[in-house]
Amino acid sequence: MNYTWNVYKLFKNGRRTKLPITTFEYDDEEKILEYFESQIKDKFNENLKYMVIRSDKSQIRNSDVIDVDKEKFTKNKNRVIKKHLINKNIILPHNHVVGGLILCKQSNWKWQWAIMESGTSQYIVGLSPSYKSFEDAGGWMKGEIDKL
Repeated sequence: MNYTWNVYKLFKNGRRTKLPITTFEYDDEEKILEYFESQIKDKFNENLKYMVIRSDKSQIRNSDVIDVDKEKFTKNKNRVIKKHLINKNIILPHNHVVGGLILCKQSNWKWQWAIMESGTSQYIVGLSPSYKSFEDAGGWMKGEIDKL
């Protein structure tokens, strides 16, 4: 049985193009890379890297897949940060701030969830206790999210 194969260019960062640069037909799925190297790749720039995917398989790029858990964590993290700002009556000097995990002099070189300047990541105010390890600080945030 003949299959149609899509050839995608790979960028240096490991991502691939959205659209195939060429397609071809070949029947032996086990020897497709050999065939590609000997017959098809000669037509392209030898310095580039390529990915070959059978056209009837999923063509979705990993970068296009939405990580639902990551988005949910980000939303909940922002809710926790906002809650701590309100509870501690912290008035920010301007609107160009972000909340995040930082390791800096102001936190005694320990990990701490804090409000920072968005352009420079300069520490403004701490929201959590300081932790010796990144994992412990992450655990604090997960505990706060569970309390929501």
